[in-house]
Amino acid sequence: MPLPIRRPGKGGGFLNNVAGVIKSIEFVGGNNGENEYGPWLAYSAKATIRPDGAEKDVEQYIPAGFLRGNNTISKNGRRIEGSDPYMLDGNTPFGKFVVSLVEGEGTRFPEDRLGDLRSYEAVDGTRVTFERKVDEEETKRQGMRKYTGTDGKEREVPRDVLLVKEVLALPDTKGGKGASKTTTGGGAKGAAVATAAAADTDATDAALTAILSAAKDRTLSRSKVSSSVIGYALKAGLDGAVRESIRTQLSSDAYVADAVERGLIVVEGEGKAANLILATD
Repeated sequence: MPLPIRRPGKGGGFLNNVAGVIKSIEFVGGNNGENEYGPWLAYSAKATIRPDGAEKDVEQYIPAGFLRGNNTISKNGRRIEGSDPYMLDGNTPFGKFVVSLVEGEGTRFPEDRLGDLRSYEAVDGTRVTFERKVDEEETKRQGMRKYTGTDGKEREVPRDVLLVKEVLALPDTKGGKGASKTTTGGGAKGAAVATAAAADTDATDAALTAILSAAKDRTLSRSKVSSSVIGYALKAGLDGAVRESIRTQLSSDAYVADAVERGLIVVEGEGKAANLILATD
């Protein structure tokens, strides 16, 4: 059983390749102020984790960016409240953590349970394997992280980010608060819902065209659709509902088949491992 021991300078890191249960994710406020765009509040996500074999929980504070306008943190810390538009910044450490939770090989957390990304109570009880990876962007922005070793000497290592390597078990959703209230479903009913959703494709077509135009060789793996939509929505200033609508449609087989039929894209491969390629004129 791997122990949750920090091993600076050895490619390890706290919780690296360690399995455990995410017991809760809360929000914690930091510095605040106001600029020409209005009030802002720096905030982080506090993940309470019980590593496998451990007798006590550990807490990880993961920077999430800034809350703007009248958005604030609820008294119990479990939700972002406010009527102003809110969007999780996918370039922050917490944004990258959430993307890794729902995107990647193997089992992942169902995105539709996360709703508007203002609360992560649905994640409570999810068992995962964590990993830490070097965050090149953050290292370039802030410089190397300095620490003092057990020998008293100061050392430097690249900054890293906590990610989900694999989802091992989802929380029980039978009547629980983590249950998804809506689902497309499978079979004929699921296909009918997906087909109906594909009827209005203007916004999704525009998003897909922009994403593929910016991608290397104008090609994108279907496994990276959700993270790409988050990045696109951030740049375009889209609200959570619009982003989720685009993401859901882009993830559906019915939309992809329709986009191929209309000559918008070409598909190479099968299933979720297939590549979407922007069709040339």
